[in-house]
Amino acid sequence: MRNVSVPGVAAALIIAFVLSPLGLAAQETRGATVIVTKLNGSRQSGELIAVKPDSLLLLSPAGGDISVGRGEIQKVRIVRKSPTGFLILFGALAGAGAMGSNAGQDNDFLGLAACIGGALGALGATAGGAFMSIDRELVLAGEADDDVAARLDILRRYSREARSAEAASPRRRPRFRLGFGSAMSFRSERWGSRLTDVPWIFRGDVPPGEEGPHVGSLMQGRQIGLDWASWGPVSLAYDWAEHWSSEIELFFRGEERQGYGWTEARFVSTADGLTYRASIGYDQVAKFSAVLAGLSYRPIAAVRGGRWSVELGAAAGPARISAESSYMTIPAEKKTVLSYRIHAAADRFLNRNLFLGVFCSYRRCQATFSDAVGTAEASFWEVNDTLNEGEPIVRPVQVTIPSQSYSFSGVTYGVRIGFRI
Repeated sequence: MRNVSVPGVAAALIIAFVLSPLGLAAQETRGATVIVTKLNGSRQSGELIAVKPDSLLLLSPAGGDISVGRGEIQKVRIVRKSPTGFLILFGALAGAGAMGSNAGQDNDFLGLAACIGGALGALGATAGGAFMSIDRELVLAGEADDDVAARLDILRRYSREARSAEAASPRRRPRFRLGFGSAMSFRSERWGSRLTDVPWIFRGDVPPGEEGPHVGSLMQGRQIGLDWASWGPVSLAYDWAEHWSSEIELFFRGEERQGYGWTEARFVSTADGLTYRASIGYDQVAKFSAVLAGLSYRPIAAVRGGRWSVELGAAAGPARISAESSYMTIPAEKKTVLSYRIHAAADRFLNRNLFLGVFCSYRRCQATFSDAVGTAEASFWEVNDTLNEGEPIVRPVQVTIPSQSYSFSGVTYGVRIGFRI
């Protein structure tokens, strides 16, 4: 599979949803579509405009007003529509993220886990979308007056008149939005490497003339494209205008393998005149955390009864990158750098305060550390002892490691769930 296939298709789908005009129509407050079955068996469908004491007022698909007397009605079915396509995309990304996170650092398994999780998530979302789209039916004929009145009250909440009144209500709308996300980046693993001569010395007491410094060949590998899935970010936004909001975002990434290296070290023993060699290696892992403050603009805002929100935003702030090594002891390093990100998102409000969303973003976060000194216990074997059958010389060594770069930059995409509070 080519490198662009999975992320390219997924990102294109997300952007298509983000830029989709389906949110435009959602901004107009509309009543639910209902199907009225009369006592004579005939049916009348249309948008529910208002529920009157003695009739229902509908808007037909042709655009004409229809009044149906209460005494003529046997039952009313409320047609419930579910954003199935959006839910499938949300479920696929959520499933891929969950399985990808559990795959850990096993890059060979990560892609397969993501595909399996995405398929299962899509199936689950399809089932959920089907359940959400089950129509609701209210029977009026032959029922007690109190039951009929209660069902008409339920029906009234679905009318354009009631929804418009709620949208225009002066009561305070929640202005804070709390969001929880899962970010994913599925890119094929690519490695870059370089060969560098580095100085190294023995530590402790050694025979005269063997202390060093010696020169060794350090082969460093760099993981250029990171494959990962992570829970996060967490954000708190404040909607200070209908289309504008300010946001604080917290994002954490756990251990991520960034690279490796090994030094081919040799020295000539003054005791026997033989040449000995050792391979001294290390692995590097890095963590990062960021606190970003940003601004978002919503060309499509979920207000006045709207169900969709489309958002464009940017944020910047400090990020903390730390690096640790294994096999060789290298002092842990930490650095604070400026990080930023831009994003586009589409949210579907399931009710007034709960929403599901998909997003695509580009994040920039990178730090470079200066040269470091690593220490390790190394086993030196005589160079002609290719099978290592003899006794090694075991000594502590000190190796100079050239400057290292750690990057968490790139395009990510994922899902989020949030609440208005």
